Amino acid sequence: MESKDRFAEIIVTYITGEATDNERMAVLSWLKESEANKRLFDELKDVYEVSGSLKKFDIDTHKSWEKVKAKYYQHKLDSEPFIKKKSYRPWLNKFARVAAVFAFAFFLGALCYHSINVHHETSEPLVYNEVIAPLGSKTALVLADGTKVWLNAGSKLKYPVDFSKASRDVYLEGEAYFNVTKMKHTKFVVHTSHLNIRVLGTEFNVKAYPEEKTIQTTLIRGSVTIQRVGKDGDDTPVYLKPNQQATFVKANSNIAVTSKDTDKKSAGKPVAKSADEVEQMVINPSVTTELYTSWKDSRWLIQGEELERLAVELERKYDVKISFKDESLKKYKFSGILKDETFEQVLNIMKLIAPIDYSIRGKQVIFSENKRYKKTFDDDLINTR
Repeated sequence: MESKDRFAEIIVTYITGEATDNERMAVLSWLKESEANKRLFDELKDVYEVSGSLKKFDIDTHKSWEKVKAKYYQHKLDSEPFIKKKSYRPWLNKFARVAAVFAFAFFLGALCYHSINVHHETSEPLVYNEVIAPLGSKTALVLADGTKVWLNAGSKLKYPVDFSKASRDVYLEGEAYFNVTKMKHTKFVVHTSHLNIRVLGTEFNVKAYPEEKTIQTTLIRGSVTIQRVGKDGDDTPVYLKPNQQATFVKANSNIAVTSKDTDKKSAGKPVAKSADEVEQMVINPSVTTELYTSWKDSRWLIQGEELERLAVELERKYDVKISFKDESLKKYKFSGILKDETFEQVLNIMKLIAPIDYSIRGKQVIFSENKRYKKTFDDDLINTR
C-alpha cells in the first residue's frame, strides 16, 4: 500500500479525473475494502463539487480545491475511525454548506473560522460565524439570504449562523462591500462601533476600521439609513442616495474630512453633531464611487491620494509596516491604477513619480527623501504651474 500522503494524492486525482489506469484500479480496490472508505471518499467528492460550484463567482476553483483538500482530507484520512453510520449524512450536509464559504475564502488567502457567542437574555444561545480577512489578503462570501460580501484586508464580519427572516444583522470591523439581497419587510443592518446602517436591498461600501478616526459609507445603488449606536429615536437618521457618501467623524478626532475627488471644492456639509459638538456626520452629495470600492476588484483606482493615507492602505494590502524618515513626504499625492503589481513594483513606480527612496527590512519599510531628485522634481513642478 502506498504511504498515506501519496495515497491521498491518488484519491484526489481520481476525483478530479486526472488519475492513471493504475491509480484508478488502486482507488477502486481501496473502496471495496470497507464501508468507511466509501463514506470517506463520498465526503471528499462532495467537497470537490462544492468547490466547483463557486465558478459562478469567477473564483479559481482549482486553487480553492487544493486548499480545501489539503486542509481537510489528510486529517480525515488519518482519523478514519471517527465515522459513525447514523450521524454521517446530517454532518456531511452541514459540512457541505460550510465548505462553500471556506473554499471561497481560502482562495483569496483569508482565514475563516467558526465562533460561538451566547446571549443569556434569550431563550436559546445565538451562534455566530466569523469571517476574517487578514492583512495582506481580501475575501468574499455569500450569506444565507444570497447577500454577497467582500471583505478588505484587516477586516472581520460576524453574522448569525441562523440568519433569521425577521432580522438580518451583521457586525463589521474594517471595510466591506455589500450587495444586499432585497427581502420585503426585512431590513439588513450593518452594525459598526458607532453607527448602524439599515437597508432593504442595495449596494454600498462601509469603511469602519477601529483604529481610524472616521466611518465612511458610500452608496452605489438603492438607499441606506444611518444612525448612531444607541441613538435610535433620539437622533435624526441620515439618508443616502446613490453616489452619495456619509463620513462620520468620531469624538476627539479633530480632523477635516476630505474627498478623493480632486475636482470637487468641498467634501460636503455637516448635518449632525453630538451634544459636545465633537462628533459629526458629513455628507458628500456626489462622489466617484469607484474610488471607494475598486479595492475589491482587480483594478485598484487611486486619485489624488496623499502618501500618508495611501501608506495605510498599502500596509493592509501587502501586510507591511511603513514609516517616514522625512515628514514632508506625507503630502505628496498619487494617482493611477494598480492591478497585480507586487509591493516592490509599486514602490519603484512611486520612485518615478516623486522624490522618494525606500529601504526594506523584513516587513518594515522606511520612506526617505531622495534629495538629489527633489531639486529636479521641484523645478519641474514650478515650470508646470
